[in-house]
Amino acid sequence: MLDLLIQNGVVSPVDRDAWSQSDVDAAAEHFEDAQIFVPYAAMCQAFGCRYADFLRPLREAAEQASKAYGRHVPVDDQYFVMHRIPSRGVTDDDGNLIGIEPAKISFTLCDDIKERLERGEEV
Repeated sequence: MLDLLIQNGVVSPVDRDAWSQSDVDAAAEHFEDAQIFVPYAAMCQAFGCRYADFLRPLREAAEQASKAYGRHVPVDDQYFVMHRIPSRGVTDDDGNLIGIEPAKISFTLCDDIKERLERGEEV
């Protein structure tokens, strides 16, 4: 798919294996305009959040679990239970809708992963 972006002139990286930030941004914009999403981007769209709103709390949960148990816990959603507070409308003092607050995503360790960490096992 990325080779097609180069062939079609959507991006023009200096090296096929070294894209600049502007190349990545142009590719992302192209995919968004064409409504072509990877599964996680489509999931986030359905949840009412951005991918960064999903990835940031996942990374934070993995870091916190790694510190708490003294073992590396991968930044992998298969090790965690995802919690979602749906998008909410924001109203002014008169009750008028003035915006939409994105969904809030958080993660907690899966019970079996937590048990393995408590036993001192690698995950």
